[in-house]
Amino acid sequence: PRYSPGVSAGAMGGSSSSESSSGDERRKKKKEHKKKEKKERKREKKEKKKRERKGGGAGAPPAGVEPCSEDDYFRRTAEFQRWLQESRGQFLQEMPSEESRRLFSKFASKWNGGELASHLYNATSAASGNQRTRHTWAFANSLSAAEQLQL
Repeated sequence: PRYSPGVSAGAMGGSSSSESSSGDERRKKKKEHKKKEKKERKREKKEKKKRERKGGGAGAPPAGVEPCSEDDYFRRTAEFQRWLQESRGQFLQEMPSEESRRLFSKFASKWNGGELASHLYNATSAASGNQRTRHTWAFANSLSAAEQLQL
């Protein structure tokens, strides 16, 4: 278009910078909205699969044993530590809290599915013989097995 004095660019069919920036903002918001919707659909799909697995699971914890949730992290610490040590060769004190929470979630699902060894469902046997760290004290090496049990 030709330039005419006294006539704005918007009146001549051109676009001003404020119009293009608002268009950019609208596109950006639309893109963000689509991204959020996609994320929400993915989360819902994941939750649906999780519900289906829970409902369709063949096992359950032994009779008289309460189900375990992620909220039981501190209540089931002894059983969790023993499971970590026996099944994964790891110690709770040696891992970051995020990883321990993630693994506890796996532990809880196995607990609720009845997939754990029977001795883990018995709190007294899970707590006994539970080595909390890899460290072995020098004086403990010189003790007999009976003396070590008294510790």
